[in-house]
Amino acid sequence: MLCFTLPAALTGQTAVSTEKGKDFRFGFRISPNFSWVKAMSEEVKPNGLGLGFSYGLMGDFQIRDNYAFATEITVTSMRSKFGHSDTLVHFMEGVNHRYTGVEFDYALQYVQIPLTLKMRTNEIGKFFWWGQFGIAPSFLLSNTLRTTSNPEYISGKYTPNATDRDFNGENGTGVFRDNVSIIRIPMVLGFGAEYRINGSTMLNMGLRFDNGITDFLRDKKAKGCNNFLALQVGVFF
Repeated sequence: MLCFTLPAALTGQTAVSTEKGKDFRFGFRISPNFSWVKAMSEEVKPNGLGLGFSYGLMGDFQIRDNYAFATEITVTSMRSKFGHSDTLVHFMEGVNHRYTGVEFDYALQYVQIPLTLKMRTNEIGKFFWWGQFGIAPSFLLSNTLRTTSNPEYISGKYTPNATDRDFNGENGTGVFRDNVSIIRIPMVLGFGAEYRINGSTMLNMGLRFDNGITDFLRDKKAKGCNNFLALQVGVFF
């Protein structure tokens, strides 16, 4: 988890580091994740797991023994796949084209700034065990969409053809690619362990559940939140 640091205030004597580490610790981490969509309306039909990846900086501000304020700046990529139960209409060349069996596959990238409380045990051998919880405000960086669909024949209006089956818009950019909220607010819950490599250098390992609590779609009817479970590995210095 990413961190920033504030200089320790000078009060005539040097602040003493705790046995667990410094008043402020800085490091970096990488983290593969498995993501999925949770339906918030009947129009959204979750469609399996997606694979993503996070990387960035992390930091802990020591509050008191065994407690720290932990924050990060990370870039997180995640997949959000789901089907739509309704018949959708796309207006093209003066005609309303209707599609059924539409499935969406969003490749989303966010910058995340988690704000969490971290609790850590005393050292047991060379290990510290920790848990954390909080929120992770996320801001959309990029959005790529791929879809599959079945064009619906309507007698007397139009006949589906190969072009109609694209449904991804010009050059595959996605006719619904902008139907994603810019801001995402998830709750995060994590636990894991740190291993002392040497001195204050610590190997950090753990699991994190990133539980979206806000609708990530900008749609009047279809609503859903995207979640992921991540395995994180990092180093504190």
